[in-house]
Amino acid sequence: MKSELERQIIMLEEHLKHASSAERLKLHPKVQAMIDQFRHLGERAPSRLRQMDYILEDEAFDAKFDNMPV
Repeated sequence: MKSELERQIIMLEEHLKHASSAERLKLHPKVQAMIDQFRHLGERAPSRLRQMDYILEDEAFDAKFDNMPV
């Protein structure tokens, strides 16, 4: 199971490298679900997966303010 998750992380990293901003925001729930899978296994998610989550969370936060009038 863990090796399958590792394979999914690699695929997700590649997808994120080439994704548009909108696509990246849509992938964020998948990253969070993968982190939850590691928790269910009783393990800590790999740092690169947690870093992806942090970056996508930051992008989602910034996107909320893109259309806000100043």
